[in-house]
Amino acid sequence: VERSFVELIFRELEARGTVLFGQASSTLPVQVTHDPDLHLVTDKAQVLRPVRHEGGQYTFMLPPNTEHVRLISRTSRPFDVVGPFVDDRRELGVAVGSMTLVAGQQKQDIVAHLQPVPPQGWYARHEDASSVWTNGCATLPVSDSTRGKVCLLALTVCAAGPYAVAEDNTATESLSA
Repeated sequence: VERSFVELIFRELEARGTVLFGQASSTLPVQVTHDPDLHLVTDKAQVLRPVRHEGGQYTFMLPPNTEHVRLISRTSRPFDVVGPFVDDRRELGVAVGSMTLVAGQQKQDIVAHLQPVPPQGWYARHEDASSVWTNGCATLPVSDSTRGKVCLLALTVCAAGPYAVAEDNTATESLSA
């Protein structure tokens, strides 16, 4: 069933409940952000922030001899931040499309996240989907390309958020390790 159809029915029932019982919905509006606070953590526990970010394009510089990185972001459940009419209780980080690793003159597309059995922290790819959601802490193997070389990892975030914002106006952080 389409979300637009279910949301319309939910809103009508919510309005009717307000009229009949004189009280607003029990679901409080949630303040949200669409900033995923995207960063990497290397296998040597180095935190890497993007060296470039424009729209959904993120570029990170990887140190030599990095074997794998974890793609870290904020997370939220659509059920919690969009509304109970969205029946998706997965903890979602970001939806990642294409990824490319550049080392000198060599360019390599990374497709590990698009495989039938993706690495840890990636949800299964839906058929015909060009992107895959993370759970906020997704592993990405890069060892073959970074031996002795500084590399650039470029990735496209196709969707992110919304993420709940805490009372003190800071977005809630992923508790994934």
